[in-house]
Amino acid sequence: MEASISSDESRELRELCFGGDWACVDGNLGTLIFVVQRIAASAPAPIQARLLMVAELCLEHPEQAIAIWLQLKDGLLAHPRQLAS
Repeated sequence: MEASISSDESRELRELCFGGDWACVDGNLGTLIFVVQRIAASAPAPIQARLLMVAELCLEHPEQAIAIWLQLKDGLLAHPRQLAS
C-alpha cells in the first residue's frame, strides 16, 4: 500500500505553497524562506535538501531560488505523496 498524506497535511501544503507563491510575487524572500523551511521540516531527505537549497539561494540568488521553488512547488502539488513518511 502506498503511503499518503492526510487531508489536513494536504491542505497545509496547499496553503504553504500559496504563501510561497505570494512571497515570490511580492519579493518577500523572508517569507519564502519560512515556507520552504516549514515544508522541509517534514519532507524526506532528497526533497528536504532541495527545499533548504532554495532557502539558501534566497539570500544571494533570488531569481534562481524562485525558479527552483516554482518547479518544486508544482511537483509537490502534483504528487503530494512524495511527502508521506
